[in-house]
Amino acid sequence: CFLDFFNSYKWHTWIKRKLGKPEECWQCGTSEAKRFEWSNISGQYKRELNDWKRLCPKCHHAFDNTTVKGWITRKKQMLYG
Repeated sequence: CFLDFFNSYKWHTWIKRKLGKPEECWQCGTSEAKRFEWSNISGQYKRELNDWKRLCPKCHHAFDNTTVKGWITRKKQMLYG
């Protein structure tokens, strides 16, 4: 949904302004990844700086459980249109 994307983009832009560009993954410790991302810890997108952690894309994907969430969404769409 576009609105979900916009809200996520808005929060990630805010956190980049506040905490800067991450350069190391807090999960695995790598600094060799091509990019790093800010990940929301609580899933509530609070305006609290300690509610965010920097992760490499691999750890961010695992932390957000993106594969399972995507499968559940696709399954609901197939079942309920």
